[in-house]
Amino acid sequence: VNDTDSEESLSLSAFSNLLAENMQNFFFKKGDIVYSEGDKGCDMFFINSGVVEVNTEDGFRTTLKQGDFVGEGALLSNKPRSGTVTCITPVHAIKITKDYFEKYLKSSDSGLSLKMLEKCKDRATSRTMFSGFSDLLSENMKNESYDKGAVIFQEGEEGNDMFFINEGIVEVTNKDGFRATLKQGDFVGEGALLSKKRRSATVTCLSPVKGMKIAKDYFDKYMAMSDSDLSSKMHEKNKERELSRTKIILRKQKNLRPREVSEGQVLYKEGDQMENLLILLDGAVDVDIDNRRAYRIKPGDIIGGYSLFFERPFNAAAHCISKSCNIVELEPKSFHNLLDSSPTLKRSIREICLKREFQKAVVFETKREFPTDVHQLRKTFTEIDKNNNGAISLADVARLMKNMNPNITEEEIREIFQSIDLGNRGSINFETFCRQ
Repeated sequence: VNDTDSEESLSLSAFSNLLAENMQNFFFKKGDIVYSEGDKGCDMFFINSGVVEVNTEDGFRTTLKQGDFVGEGALLSNKPRSGTVTCITPVHAIKITKDYFEKYLKSSDSGLSLKMLEKCKDRATSRTMFSGFSDLLSENMKNESYDKGAVIFQEGEEGNDMFFINEGIVEVTNKDGFRATLKQGDFVGEGALLSKKRRSATVTCLSPVKGMKIAKDYFDKYMAMSDSDLSSKMHEKNKERELSRTKIILRKQKNLRPREVSEGQVLYKEGDQMENLLILLDGAVDVDIDNRRAYRIKPGDIIGGYSLFFERPFNAAAHCISKSCNIVELEPKSFHNLLDSSPTLKRSIREICLKREFQKAVVFETKREFPTDVHQLRKTFTEIDKNNNGAISLADVARLMKNMNPNITEEEIREIFQSIDLGNRGSINFETFCRQ
């Protein structure tokens, strides 16, 4: 797997990892035992495909199929399993933890509670009580199969679902030249659900593919049921993926000119107007406000995007801090042509530039380098949070930005705030601030 694939797989598997904590896919062969009578149980299974048989030592016997659930008794008590579940056919089942189901109940409009469920003495009654959750899964998680060459998602179309790959390999491409492969265990399509924008890439099957489509309604419900920091984590991963794509596309441009600078050499200073977009290939560059570091540019990152993008002089200075810095240059005409041809790339670079402006503004106000350790981050956060309510508001960000740049527009301030407010909460808590 190359670096591109690794970066993409990592970001796309973020939701997979988070979902896997509470809901895991299991694939059983005919004759496999899901669990045995007397086993300790702390979860239940939703049957997504196939047929199972439930039997007990007392002679009870019944079959369950797609859309049914089994093992719910474990969610209502700490007693051992009351029956053995055997697969009559190959079975795909989703294991659901008790913690997750409790969150579903608490967020459900049905008014269900564990106390009500604990009163269920027979399966017929418990089946009725669990039907809402069963319907939620069966309506929003669909098995799909695709032939080699089939297109799962098309760039530019609306995104109403995401896809979990159970088997096979897909290729993700877009018109800007980005290309990556994904395989079993990866997710694709979650970006459109998070950003509420159209698909940013086309997903094509490189082999026969089997998987599960997860509807937006369920995705949103899962996010709402999960811990308060989950949405921030997911948005952060999605932004990392977009940034990774942006770096790859920029490095693939054909008219890049190489340039090498030595340690201490200034790339630009305050008041300069950038002539070319720079991309750092090797080394490290510090960007300073009043000789205080606002952020460090690492290999793959762009240099000078602010001046070119907004057509303004620099409000900071940049210099090479490593023994040498290997750079490539993209002249302005090619840069702007690239932006005009790709709204996704333009949005990503604009967000990079605005987020960096926030870091500069923090340094400008505090007269300290942008913090990197928890103690200094907390100190800086408290200074920005003028209301002392544990959250940075849009008003806080507006004051901060106007202090550094009185001419900044309200639209730019809102965009800066949105780029930092990863969970779209309307405020920035300390955990989110630490991710800047």
